[in-house]
Amino acid sequence: MKKFIPVLLWWLALCLGAQAQSGPSGTSCNASIVYDASTNGSTRLVVAKQTGPIYVCGYTINSTANVRAQLIYGTGTTCGTGTTSLTPAYQLSPVVADPSPYFRGMFVPPGKDLCITTSAGQPVQAIVYYSQLP
Repeated sequence: MKKFIPVLLWWLALCLGAQAQSGPSGTSCNASIVYDASTNGSTRLVVAKQTGPIYVCGYTINSTANVRAQLIYGTGTTCGTGTTSLTPAYQLSPVVADPSPYFRGMFVPPGKDLCITTSAGQPVQAIVYYSQLP
């Protein structure tokens, strides 16, 4: 029981804090990051802050090549530690889009970086709309 109470308090603080910081669903994001490369593996898009999450509003990922791409989060320059998927590994043919400028629930926890990972060294273009509090 003693272990349960701190976990419950942490969870409540996280939920209430995230709601107070991000506002309700429909809050608009204030930043975007562009990815345009021909890499194989993961690339960090947004560096984590320890004080708050990265709120992902939407994205568009495009390629004319036979390649899979996915948004992930983790730590390290390539999100190589503690890697967690945010989206499926989309088979691009040619575009996957969820271009909403409003936060609807997808977020990266505090202390984790937002990355994109691709399956082949083929050209991929992406834009990710996000918000991150100072």
